[in-house]
Order: sequence, then structure tokens, then C-alpha cells
Amino acid sequence: MLCMSILDMDENCVGSVEVHGLNEEVPEIGIWIIKDQQRKGYAYEALSAVLDYTNKEYKKNRFFYEADVRNTGSQELLRKFKHEDKGIDKFTTESGKYLELMGSIVEI
Repeated sequence: MLCMSILDMDENCVGSVEVHGLNEEVPEIGIWIIKDQQRKGYAYEALSAVLDYTNKEYKKNRFFYEADVRNTGSQELLRKFKHEDKGIDKFTTESGKYLELMGSIVEI
């Protein structure tokens, strides 16, 4: 697993990006950005960098990415990458939160 902090120009943490399952054929990627720092380009820059790094260091070029279809920021981010949608998984978490997760394969 890789977990990297995303820092702004002043070295303040604005989020994180993770890669899970590096031993798998298709590792899973995830990204989180602090709410007041969203829509500033951090997610795209960080995700691009971690995908390039993982490709170079671990020879991975396909990744699983999952985000709620109602999360417009995540859906816009996904459209900036070559990807193939794999379907929506609808369910309610144990805490009662309803999710509609779109799974996608991102290729670099």
C-alpha cells in the first residue's frame, strides 16, 4: 500500500492519495481533499503523480477507482483520465448512509 500526503505550496496538508493492493493485477486508488481546498487542481495533480509513480516503480497501468455518482468533483476528476466504467453498486452502510458507487478502471 502507498499513502501519500498532498501538500500545498506552503507545505500545509490538503489531502491524501492512496494505492491499495500493489500485489494485485489492478490496484485500487483513492483520493481525499479537504473541503475548502477542493476544485484547486490538487486532486488531478496528485492522482496523476501517483499513477505515474506506481507505473514506473511497480509496473502497474490499470487501477480501480470508485466514487459515489453524486460526488460531482470525483466524477469530473475521473473524466480527465482514460477510463472504463464498470457499473454502479447501490447499498446502505451499517451507519445508514446510502451510496451509489461507480466503479471504474483507470488506465495510463
